[in-house]
Amino acid sequence: MKRDRIAELEARYYEFRRTARIIEREVKSFGLTHAQYQALLVIYGHPSGKSQLSVGEIARRLCLHPNSAGELLRRLEAKGLVRSRVSEADRRTRLYSLTDEGYLRFNLAARRIRAVLGADLYLASTGPSGAG
Repeated sequence: MKRDRIAELEARYYEFRRTARIIEREVKSFGLTHAQYQALLVIYGHPSGKSQLSVGEIARRLCLHPNSAGELLRRLEAKGLVRSRVSEADRRTRLYSLTDEGYLRFNLAARRIRAVLGADLYLASTGPSGAG
């Protein structure tokens, strides 16, 4: 690989790491870990537009083992940021969605990240029920 391409790759990794550190630092003030923030982001902003996701769907988007995603979701549920319910289509599956508090905390953190990074990142304009 040519040196200039390696330098470009390193620069991209640097930006990725820098952004991850900023997000990690900023979400702490909202009582979230970086992983918890990412889980809220996945539930709210899933490309399918679904507002309820299974552990498997969340695990895939977070690149986690389903057991790890399940533990992460249980911690978020204990904090009152997500709720779960049994799927009507498959009673073995639990579906997760944001609570009003989860939406609020996610949106406040996203606004803070956007302000710090100076970019339009992850900012939602409507609430979980479609109301702004």
